Amino acid sequence: ATEGKSGGRGGDFFSKFFGGKSEGDGQQIGGRSVNGAEWKERDRQGVDMIKYLLTLYFSVVRRKIADTMPKAIMAYLVKPTMNDVHNVLVEELYKEDQLDELLAETKDVTERRKHLVDTVKALENALTLLNEVVEVGANTVV
Repeated sequence: ATEGKSGGRGGDFFSKFFGGKSEGDGQQIGGRSVNGAEWKERDRQGVDMIKYLLTLYFSVVRRKIADTMPKAIMAYLVKPTMNDVHNVLVEELYKEDQLDELLAETKDVTERRKHLVDTVKALENALTLLNEVVEVGANTVV
């Protein structure tokens, strides 16, 4: 008997299953002929099954990655960027030299406030005059 690459009797592992040189032509494994057409059909079916299972596996992996990518983008890109921008903006808001400028009213708001204060004074003056007229009218005998 010749020893194969594996050092065991009867050739190496792969030659027993895939038709390498063996000691006898009629060798059988699992009730099937190693070198016969029946074994080749079984091999083809096995390869087809492995191909199908790999296709299913990769479709599951692809779906899993597609589901986790938006979460990963939010966790590692959007949220840190959002926090950095927030920190920079708050830092800009609390600068002492710009505080008065940031709290100052615009020219339009100042003019509108002045107009409304003048209107309130005019209305209060009109109310006072109306009350005086009513009092004078009540004291006058007709």
